[in-house]
Amino acid sequence: MRQLDEGYTYQVDNIDKNAWHNLLGKFNDSSFYQTWSYGAISWEKESLSHLILRKNDEIISIAQLRTAKLPLMPIGFAYLSWGPIWRKKGGKNDYEILRNMLRALYSEYVKKRLYLLRIIPKQIHDNEDAIIGVYKDEGFSWLPDPQKTIYVDLTPSLDEIRKNMGSGWKKTLRRSMNIDMDLIEDDEASLNDTAISLVREMKKRKGFADFGSMENNLIINNDLPNELKMKLVFCKFENELVAVFGWSKIGETGIPLVSATGNNASKSLAPHRFYWKMIEYYKNNGFRKCDLGGINKKNNPGGYQFKAGVAGATRIEKNYIGQFDLCENYFSSFCFKTGMSFRQHCRSLLAKVNRMKSYR
Repeated sequence: MRQLDEGYTYQVDNIDKNAWHNLLGKFNDSSFYQTWSYGAISWEKESLSHLILRKNDEIISIAQLRTAKLPLMPIGFAYLSWGPIWRKKGGKNDYEILRNMLRALYSEYVKKRLYLLRIIPKQIHDNEDAIIGVYKDEGFSWLPDPQKTIYVDLTPSLDEIRKNMGSGWKKTLRRSMNIDMDLIEDDEASLNDTAISLVREMKKRKGFADFGSMENNLIINNDLPNELKMKLVFCKFENELVAVFGWSKIGETGIPLVSATGNNASKSLAPHRFYWKMIEYYKNNGFRKCDLGGINKKNNPGGYQFKAGVAGATRIEKNYIGQFDLCENYFSSFCFKTGMSFRQHCRSLLAKVNRMKSYR
């Protein structure tokens, strides 16, 4: 049971940073969150683990995980988000690749290291039932992901995408087109420090701790090779850089990563211009869809309405595929799940405090 099929082999922790980043460019389902830079800066490089699956010596699937182990005890966990990566460019969606990647992950982290293995792919698929079935066949438990997102379908023409946008959103976009502003593109991220300053300015103005992830993304961006750096666009309004927007250029699903406005940006209507610029970029570069990020209609109705307006009438609005766990060590399972429950409780308390601050 759970043995790799004939011809499949795997290696673990036998690759360097540059080689890993080169591999990301070979897969359709690669993402910013699977870059070595993201893992090393967000979690510290000592906690990273990289598994590479081969079939007949060809690399067909990869995964970057965060791992942790209690000293002197057989207790630990391995956490994989935005992965595994198994949809190679120019290939078909072969479920046997996914199946054997899950077996390799089981063999290394559950059987050999006695860890709890948790996988949260953070993706939406057209064939979710079949994919969930593969996980369950390989012994994983499944829980639905509570986080909902909105996708923009990029298969229609740009004219159709714009036509399908929400009426209010389109009206504001037209107004923004008539405002005297310059959009400055910065592919080499030479203005990265300016972007960080704008994020900090917005964070101080709005008092939300959540914006820290954007600052972290910009720090990570500085560490990425040029071909993986995010696309940064600045708004220059009344001779001042007042806003910045950044999106990932990795894989085939677009993701906005940074959206910050300075204190003098309100009259520019820059966000509407930024989002349309991003849609144009993704459409012109062959992306299939754009994930606008998590939504919460109840707690953040303004953010929900904005994103719903971007995606318009043809939007895909649903939860991510879910969470998958596998563990054969009771102590690893108990310690990890208790720690995650406490962490989620602290996050909920922080979110409540932030919402109370915003109402003042």
